[in-house]
Amino acid sequence: MVRSMLFVLLLLSSTFCSAHKFYMSITEMYYNEQLKSLEIIVKLFTDDIEKALEEKVDYKLFLGSNQEHELTDSLLKSYFYKHVEIIENDKSLELEFLGKEVDQDYMWLYIEVPNFKANQSHKLKQTLLMDVFEEQKNQVNYKYQEQVTTLNFLKTKTWCEF
Repeated sequence: MVRSMLFVLLLLSSTFCSAHKFYMSITEMYYNEQLKSLEIIVKLFTDDIEKALEEKVDYKLFLGSNQEHELTDSLLKSYFYKHVEIIENDKSLELEFLGKEVDQDYMWLYIEVPNFKANQSHKLKQTLLMDVFEEQKNQVNYKYQEQVTTLNFLKTKTWCEF
């Protein structure tokens, strides 16, 4: 009887967990004093970004595999530039896509913003994956002079100041 109850509880808990997927990205931004640039690392779930990109094309991307489509980086850059923007003095800053790393669960994007003026006020738009997942949340941690500012983005809040 106890075994039966444990089995039912285990079955219910695993069903409940798999029915509620969590949609979130984490972005770390660091000011590099020597290079006078902003270094950005974005961590996304691989399957989520793959779904977002594949909705734009009619072929499979196979992210992180030896079958990865040759246009993946181009699609990724284009998608990123559409969904992330940094404004300084009412002017959009240039974002340089440096590359990516992919494993089965996560993708990391590496971006640099040259000639970044850390002592000025900035506005940031971060809508990655919000076009695909209604519940998407994006957290950005900005580190400057040993202080960390955390910004949270939702579908209803796509811009923040830092």
